[in-house]
Amino acid sequence: MMPRSRPLRRGAFALPRRLWLCRFCLALALLVTVPGGCPCAPPAAVLAGGHGAHPAAAALPRPRGRCRGSTRARVAITWPTAADLAINRRLHWGAHVPARVRRWAYLIVPDAAAAGVDSFLVAAVMQIESLGDPLAWNLDSDARGLMQVLHASFEPAMNVRVGVGMLAALQKRFGRRDLILAAYNAGPGAVEQYGGIPPFTETRDYVVLAEYDRDRYAGLHLSAARTARFKAALADLVAFKRRICGTS
Repeated sequence: MMPRSRPLRRGAFALPRRLWLCRFCLALALLVTVPGGCPCAPPAAVLAGGHGAHPAAAALPRPRGRCRGSTRARVAITWPTAADLAINRRLHWGAHVPARVRRWAYLIVPDAAAAGVDSFLVAAVMQIESLGDPLAWNLDSDARGLMQVLHASFEPAMNVRVGVGMLAALQKRFGRRDLILAAYNAGPGAVEQYGGIPPFTETRDYVVLAEYDRDRYAGLHLSAARTARFKAALADLVAFKRRICGTS
């Protein structure tokens, strides 16, 4: 059954659900291996981690036109400098965090601390949203940058600050980590309407993936049952992407 249709919000912006679903293809595609040759395809990736090999999904086929998909923006941004990387080394943070996300520690850690947000949660959201690519750009929703904020700047410092601020606001509003993640994905209105995680396939799977990554990055033990649930959520999102974006 297809997920229910309703408008979703991210921050102050409303987004029709049909367009948002294509935006979500970015997050999904960044979690799986994407075949080469498609100019709009995001980078290929598999999930590997601190507790040995972690599951990776099968390759996704090319979009057939129902979703414009995602690309990398061609804009000038500030990449980490030698001084920034030196800060990262002094922080001793995120040994289990993927390198492409961990390189932004000099932005994540202080912003998260200032906002009272768990830095590993920020890292997990960044991994799902952009795989740590500051130029990630969804063409359907205009979600941009490391935290995939709608219509925002690609500039890493600003993008992270806005994304962390959004997580802080959702934390104050909902308190529970699963509801914070659900609201970041589906919008706070959806969480309030349903009195919890909305009954949307992509949102429920998003929460499973983000919570798993958060605890993995924090170095917590992950049970076999939880890893199996992670695998099932990832496979479910592959099937969801195929349905929504017209792939086979």
